[in-house]
Amino acid sequence: MALHYGYWDEHTLNHRQVLWNTNYQIAKHAQIKKSDYILDVGCGVGGTSIFLANQIGYKAHGITLSPTQVEQIKDYKKELDKNNRTEFSLPNFCKTNFSDHTFDVAFAMESAMHAEVKEELLEKVFRFLKPGGRLHIADYFLRHSKNIKEVYYLKNGQSLGL
Repeated sequence: MALHYGYWDEHTLNHRQVLWNTNYQIAKHAQIKKSDYILDVGCGVGGTSIFLANQIGYKAHGITLSPTQVEQIKDYKKELDKNNRTEFSLPNFCKTNFSDHTFDVAFAMESAMHAEVKEELLEKVFRFLKPGGRLHIADYFLRHSKNIKEVYYLKNGQSLGL
């Protein structure tokens, strides 16, 4: 099962808008241009790569660990990627062998958290990026509470009585 939480703002009315907002925010903050070659780390079913390739016109390569998602990608790509600007593959990211300095931009949307060794993921991404390339991550991050008592209870599995 895959959940997409996305980017909500005060004008968002439904989940489709959340996904569009998230894609828009990634493109905006990454300053993606038509001439860029994008690496989509943990691409899921390819929706973001295909959507932004259609909107902006860049080329993208998405990778996923899921054979099921690769099958879904084939259907989505056939239906939605009218200009054939995306490609997808099934490697474990940390075992990929892209050439150094291949991509202009890399993004990981709700996927970097799944890397077993995050340092290895970052090392690989930065090796694959061209000089001046950009990495953008939209993911979940745990923040430590300022309330030390709460941290103690959570770490020890005790109820806060809420």
